[in-house]
Amino acid sequence: NDIFRTSAINALTPTTALAGTDGVFGIRYSTDGGTSWNTYGYVNVDASTDTLTDVVGRINQGSAQAGSFSFTPGSVVAGDSITIGADTFTFNNGTAATTYNAATHTGTIDITAAAAGTTFASKVAALINRNLSDLNLYATNSGAATSVISLTSATLGSTTSIATSASANVTANQAYLTGGAGTQVTASVYHDTSTGYYQLQLTDNSKGNNYQMRIVTGTGADVLLSGSADATLRLRTALDGSTQIASYTLTDTAAEWSVTQNASGVTNWDGKDILTQSGAQLALAQLDAAINTKDSARANLGALQNRLQNTITNLQIQAENLQAAESRISDVDVATEMTMFTRNNIMAQAGVAMLAQANSLPQLALQLLQG
Repeated sequence: NDIFRTSAINALTPTTALAGTDGVFGIRYSTDGGTSWNTYGYVNVDASTDTLTDVVGRINQGSAQAGSFSFTPGSVVAGDSITIGADTFTFNNGTAATTYNAATHTGTIDITAAAAGTTFASKVAALINRNLSDLNLYATNSGAATSVISLTSATLGSTTSIATSASANVTANQAYLTGGAGTQVTASVYHDTSTGYYQLQLTDNSKGNNYQMRIVTGTGADVLLSGSADATLRLRTALDGSTQIASYTLTDTAAEWSVTQNASGVTNWDGKDILTQSGAQLALAQLDAAINTKDSARANLGALQNRLQNTITNLQIQAENLQAAESRISDVDVATEMTMFTRNNIMAQAGVAMLAQANSLPQLALQLLQG
């Protein structure tokens, strides 16, 4: 498995706000050894409110829906359009500026100054990215003679299809954005015992050299995902469209991202072989670390299991007491009821006997008078 861990995020706790590390980074995965790459999604970090736990939960919602549309810059004419969900973008010959109106769900793209290659496509992508809060989409552009605008939902794990349609000179490459909620990648919180900080770790869930993962960022002066002093998880889009999420860049070796042991294609991890004494010692150290990690996990799970077992025992005792109380209230006391039944039966029989005797008294008196 490929495993990526960032040291740019150094949180005191998993629930501490990630001050200073705001921005966007992307995750991609390959199933053919890196020949082609699929976008898992983009992760937007708001440093003022987001915590490491928030970021992990967001990534683990699943992959984002994606799709694309394409066009040849020189062939697009006024009136051509692309519709994405409820929003329609129309190309024009200078009659309106390149802008977007969230209230009417319409956008306009000026093609009068469009040059061949990616310049025109960059304007289209930049327009979509500038209105991220309304469109909930990230856009990247590629291609020269034919420009391709790749669209990715900003919401990871979404499975609500977004419809697309186009006009004569613009091609929607699929009817709907698809691929949401995939589980190719898992995020977790990693505790760096050497520094005491908590960091973000990403794991490719598929094993084997054909399955790979990488962190992606855009190109341009406004993009920072390197070893510079200001290196944080940032991927920003300038409002003028001069820098945007343009082409993908592999950042496996970026200073703040490290690929851990046993990652696909990595052969320089500690203890990779035991051909030398130092290598054997490093391997033993790795084994000791793994054993300690396993023991710590077992101890934590054992303590949790004991607490759960005590809770279960207490709940069972409470259930028994409650059942006993309910029985005393609702069940019949057989001995008491039999005593009351016998008493009432005797009294009834005595009443009947006395009534019979009372009825015989007039007969006796009549007999005396006749005699």
